[in-house]
Amino acid sequence: LGKFLNVLNPDFPIGTFIANIAGSIGIGIAVVYMRKLSFLLNEDEATLNIRCRILIGIEEGFCGCLSTVSTFILELYTIRRKKWSYIYGITSVVVAQVCLYIIFAVADSVYFDQQTNSSQFVCA
Repeated sequence: LGKFLNVLNPDFPIGTFIANIAGSIGIGIAVVYMRKLSFLLNEDEATLNIRCRILIGIEEGFCGCLSTVSTFILELYTIRRKKWSYIYGITSVVVAQVCLYIIFAVADSVYFDQQTNSSQFVCA
């Protein structure tokens, strides 16, 4: 993404921005499914363990590699105009947080009952 899209505007690396937002969304969805697994306690432990390992692999492996902090920090320092560096950094953090808020709000309204303890995780 960076090789193809970052050359379009050197002051706002859109390729890295898209990768970081996609990685954040993937992590948010994985966390929602981990919370959902805590309500499936009637499954056998082996099946639950396999599901947890797959979700952790997606979250930490794929999404963690997709949204690299090192590239984000490097690009903050290499953007020539500091004004755009601040705009890029703040926009990245705010958009990621808004996406996660939407994901968690939808998940809470669709999957989780307000009466239950949805903060309990089975995957550790």
